[in-house]
Formats: sequence, structure tokens, C-alpha cells
Amino acid sequence: MKKQSNKQILVMKYQDLNPLDENFQLKDPTKRPDRYSAVASWRYEHDKNVWLITRESGHREYYAKESQFESWMKIDLKSLMRAPYHDPKPNHIGRGWAFHSRLEKEVKSNFVTMKTVESEIRRNPGVCDPFTKRTVKSVIWPPTEKEKIIPISRKFESGILKNFKFRA
Repeated sequence: MKKQSNKQILVMKYQDLNPLDENFQLKDPTKRPDRYSAVASWRYEHDKNVWLITRESGHREYYAKESQFESWMKIDLKSLMRAPYHDPKPNHIGRGWAFHSRLEKEVKSNFVTMKTVESEIRRNPGVCDPFTKRTVKSVIWPPTEKEKIIPISRKFESGILKNFKFRA
């Protein structure tokens, strides 16, 4: 068996690994991946009984229970509150508005009663940054508990298309 060396791996940041490949896409290191982009808007879908979160990238996430939002970090819940909320129910009644007001109180009190998750920082002991000569650290966000099966809207009643008129 060979002995493993204790040498550190040198990582070159933002290095173009394959400049001649026409399928190679340059990625902006300051941009986040699509699924982690900021929240553009959110609303409660009464016919599906779920919250719909729309990201700035266009990605949609569905949450059926209030407890699923406890899988978010504090900073993400604060950005959720800054995003516009839409609910077709008038006079601020219903499940959607109740959760919105609860979340608003939690943000103001810095999440005293609501559980949230924390990010984790992992050190990569064998990887060294070439400029600072320090060990590289990775920040890991836990996945959110979103719905994997999205409910479809209510079915139409039978015979609903009899009165439908088509215009050309």
C-alpha cells in the first residue's frame, strides 16, 4: 500500500478549465444558483391549500404546512417577509393571512417562538486557497422541506363546457 502524502491541494479560484469547449458556459461566481435565488413573491393558493413561493429565477416551490417553513434559515424568512404577499381572500382572513401575520410577528421578535435552521461551516483540511494560504471553508445550507408532490387544482364539474361558446 502506498502512503498518502500530507501535502495540501492547491485550488485555483475562477480558473477557466476548458476554454476551447463550445458547450462550456462561464458562470458568474457572484450569482447564486437558480434554486437559491431571492424570493420574488409568495401567495396562498386556496384551491390547492398550499403556499406558492416564486423565486426571482422563476423557480416555484410549494409548501402545504406552516411547519415546513421551519426548515428555512432566519435570513431567508426575513427576505420572504420583504417580498410581496398576495392572497385573494378579502379582509385579511383565512389560513394564508393568519400565517403571514404570525411570520410578521416572528420577524419583529427575531424568531423567539419559531424554530429555524442554521447553516453549517465545514473546513476542507486538504484544500488550500492559493492567495491567502488558508484552508478553504464551505458553507452548507440544509435543504428546505418543500412539497415533492404538487396538488392539482379542483376538477371541473361535469357539463360545465355545455354553455361554453367558441369565438374564432
